[in-house]
Amino acid sequence: MNNNTTYKDSPLGKIPSDWEVKKLDDLGEFKNGINKDKEEFGHGYPLVGLMDVFDIPKVFNSCFSLVNTTDNERRDFDLKAGDV
Repeated sequence: MNNNTTYKDSPLGKIPSDWEVKKLDDLGEFKNGINKDKEEFGHGYPLVGLMDVFDIPKVFNSCFSLVNTTDNERRDFDLKAGDV
């Protein structure tokens, strides 16, 4: 704790006094993603998987696997700037 910050008690312990405790679903929309049989992978559209977002500063289409998806799945799960 730094000397210039005041703290308050919260259900999570001490936090800076200007912070609020919120549930994650109050901050944004969470989606489980696309679940497919293994036959649906290897062709189709680029897929950003959970492990793809660790230790990389930017997402590029060329470095991901492919998955066969419907128009609705692409509409609902398309990755947009700021999503990750």
